[in-house]
Amino acid sequence: MSIQTTINKNKDIFSDEPEMEYSLLNPYDERKKIGQLFTPFPIAEFMSEWIIGNVNCETILDPAVGLGIFFRAIVLKKGCERYRFIGYDIDEKILNCAKDIIDNIPDIKVNLEKKNYLTIGRTNMMVLVAILRI
Repeated sequence: MSIQTTINKNKDIFSDEPEMEYSLLNPYDERKKIGQLFTPFPIAEFMSEWIIGNVNCETILDPAVGLGIFFRAIVLKKGCERYRFIGYDIDEKILNCAKDIIDNIPDIKVNLEKKNYLTIGRTNMMVLVAILRI
């Protein structure tokens, strides 16, 4: 299945819908305790332009991946053949949900891990960081 076919069949994963659904199923107070906030999809798309504009970028690390909204925005704009995606999060529950969502994207090279980026040191990969308040 091509990326375009995937996008057409799974329009909901290339939107805010997964984050909205997760927010409805997981109380705000629980999410607030671990600093879990979600970037709106239009902002993720805007920020992804910066990443895909770097022609040397091959690996993208999202240090607080959540449901993978930045990865989804990049795939929507540029596909996934060129990139290797790495996502860290401290919440195993959201990582499992992210895996379920990302499994709908064929040929994506992604590694999701339960890690705290702030405690593992620096990296020379392109790091995507978004701090937004909802």
